[in-house]
Amino acid sequence: MSPTSTTRGDGPPGAINRDCVASRRTQRIYAFALTSGPDSQGPSDRSMTDRATEVVLYGAAAWLATMHPEAGIAAAASAPTLVDSIKSLAYRIEQRRADKVDQLLKWSSKFANVELGDLLSRCYANPEVEELLLKVLRATEDTTLRGKILSFAMSLAKGTSPGMSDASLRWEKTFVRVVDDLDPVHLELLDRFTWTSNQLGLGNGAPEFDEVPAALNLGQVEMVTMDLDILPSLLAVLQRHGLIASTDTGGGPLGGSGSTYWKVTSFGCEVLGRFALIRSVVTGP
Repeated sequence: MSPTSTTRGDGPPGAINRDCVASRRTQRIYAFALTSGPDSQGPSDRSMTDRATEVVLYGAAAWLATMHPEAGIAAAASAPTLVDSIKSLAYRIEQRRADKVDQLLKWSSKFANVELGDLLSRCYANPEVEELLLKVLRATEDTTLRGKILSFAMSLAKGTSPGMSDASLRWEKTFVRVVDDLDPVHLELLDRFTWTSNQLGLGNGAPEFDEVPAALNLGQVEMVTMDLDILPSLLAVLQRHGLIASTDTGGGPLGGSGSTYWKVTSFGCEVLGRFALIRSVVTGP
């Protein structure tokens, strides 16, 4: 049997050796990529990310060719276009991130009432404050919500204030970490734990119901959050971050089921207070 035979050594005569055929298909796909891809015009200054993207796309096309030759050739032919699209998307994302960071720093320097250069100098002068800066920058890059970016800017301004205590700095870091994990619906639910019984619709409008309930049980929470979806998940996130606390009441002497009550914590009130402060100092749409 010749070295180029397409029959299996352990199969019946004339059987197709699919491994050999697949291997040759793969080689043809890579050859096509090398002659028609972006590298065919010689070396360039493309980044390693661009090269990695091309390798993945051409590799995927080669794998596809082992199963579906026509689809593999078509995928290899469209790979350059896909590479350009991915590069364009990556550029837009990075540009958007840079714009958000730029806006964050402008807001923060305005909140701190200092020049941006002075603000950054304060960050670099203290490793703990610089760590806050890094946390704020990462959180800003990963959100598109103006309210969250404003809250991060306020934290950075507070953290760079002269005489900031270690405890206050830790609070700002925690605030950034928590808000980074929250969506507006979490804050909306948290805020309802500070409403009065009349505001929640649990009272009859009488003055004695113009007080905030000490806690809400599950039935009450469900009653006042009918417009909010995935309530168990929302409660779990708020509780995980220490924004609300739960208390379980045991069953009665006859073994009746107990109830779980939730109430806003002091930290939860502080977080809501920070957003209220931001709303009071920010003007414009």
